Amino acid sequence: MKRARVWVVLLVLLGALALLQQTTPPVVDSKLTSADVKVSQSPPTARTALFPEEAGTLNQPNGSAQSDVEALHAIIVRYLIALQRRPGRPIGDDGDLAAILKGNNPLRKALLPADHPAFSPDGRLRDRFGTPYNLHALSGRSYEVRSAGPDKKLFTQDDALYPPPRSVTEKEP
Repeated sequence: MKRARVWVVLLVLLGALALLQQTTPPVVDSKLTSADVKVSQSPPTARTALFPEEAGTLNQPNGSAQSDVEALHAIIVRYLIALQRRPGRPIGDDGDLAAILKGNNPLRKALLPADHPAFSPDGRLRDRFGTPYNLHALSGRSYEVRSAGPDKKLFTQDDALYPPPRSVTEKEP
């Protein structure tokens, strides 16, 4: 009889510990820097997406505007996957996205360090030419990311865009 009680108590404690680990809110580390971004060779998952591989290439000197919009798009996609259908802060413009990337999100985790080159001195999200990224919601969980390019004017030939526009003859998946 005593053994049965010990097993029951042990199982209850293990269950409580498992529940506690699932419900403990994550902590934002406000002292993160660019040096904390680790570039991984393995494909990121929703659990390791807080500093995706693309964060190391976003707005870096050896990159391009096209690689930047692709990297930012991947970061947004991984953030939305990590949310796991929880409601999150709306992404309306570069200011909203900057707040999310800095940790003002339901995950309570910074996706980019505060000193990342994609952030302007005033804390806004900017492309490599100093202009705001243009975000266009394609659906509730899908975004088009555009950089104005070197001429700093949106919707001109030098813009970088991801995902690329679909042709009229392409069918919906």
